[in-house]
Amino acid sequence: MKGLTRIQRYIFAENARALGLVMGVIILAILLVDSVEQINSVGTRAEINWFDALWFSLMKLPSLIEQTLAFGFLIAAMLTFRSLSRRAELPVFRASGLSAWNFLMPCMLLALIVGLFTMMAISPIGSNLTQRYDAARADLLEQKSAQIARGETGIWLRDGNDFVQTIIQADSIDTTGTVLRNARFIQQERIFNNDLGDAFVFLRRMDAELATLENGFWQLEGVIEYKPNAVSAPMKQLSFSTEMERATLIDRFRSPTHIGFWRLPNYIEASETVGINASKFKMRYQSLLAMPVLFAAMSLIGALACLRMVRLGRTAPLIAFGAGGAIMLYFVNQLGSSFGSSGDVPAIIAAWSPPLFAVFVCLALVAYFEDG
Repeated sequence: MKGLTRIQRYIFAENARALGLVMGVIILAILLVDSVEQINSVGTRAEINWFDALWFSLMKLPSLIEQTLAFGFLIAAMLTFRSLSRRAELPVFRASGLSAWNFLMPCMLLALIVGLFTMMAISPIGSNLTQRYDAARADLLEQKSAQIARGETGIWLRDGNDFVQTIIQADSIDTTGTVLRNARFIQQERIFNNDLGDAFVFLRRMDAELATLENGFWQLEGVIEYKPNAVSAPMKQLSFSTEMERATLIDRFRSPTHIGFWRLPNYIEASETVGINASKFKMRYQSLLAMPVLFAAMSLIGALACLRMVRLGRTAPLIAFGAGGAIMLYFVNQLGSSFGSSGDVPAIIAAWSPPLFAVFVCLALVAYFEDG
């Protein structure tokens, strides 16, 4: 690679080889364990064979790789520098005038490259396959009638245009993503008054047992309509036009892991437009953006734990300390993700703070022990 010395290219190749070995072992373990889990969980309620179980596991594999890559970089960096130290190559590199900064640069570069590839390619592929896995599993178990979204106060949506606004509240939404149960529609009409300014006034309320979003209109069943200065009117069916699209409603209730990196910004904007809390989508997006930095932090932790030469001894405590630091980073990162998804902490802070802090701490330790 241009810009790297021959020794740095050698370290880069060694780290890439170690990462491939580690991820190969992890992938085989995932396929074996998950296939058995599919047989035990799905096979007890539906007929599946080992090929079906393996196919289900393969559909989950890209998402599982995304989740395990961080620890893959940790172990790969440990293996790389442990091997270089055992072969007495690190002392030779130091004698040639290279500092620890030169050793660490190839590992960080590999982490950034793989992180960007994971963010831009593996994430979209994994999101699509995870969605197909959930649909295939639900079809096999005949769970189509199950409800998929219900909060403490039900489903809340906002619909309308500049002239008529509709607030929608429902108890639940089914797995098709277009049918609301026990829904209430409150419509307000805009009035233009030069004295009072623009304002909305109550127009009508509609309570429906079922509300289905069709192309361009809501179809209500089992409806009771309430209007000002009018007697409530029960009706079997009622329909009215809407600005909301079917795809918009369906996608709003997907898990963030079902949406690829490139499509997340549009989902965030659409969620906020229809009045849905987009915190979990923002957190997912920022987490993907910060993924290369997280991989670099894990790689730095693993490298620092094994930079010490074997002949100096006491490397086992350093490796244990590095593994503990990586686990702590992963725990704090997951904790921040929970706070960011709930909206308690801004997503950009929750996603970027843990990996950036870990990178800066690692660089400070390098500066202290190597140059201090």
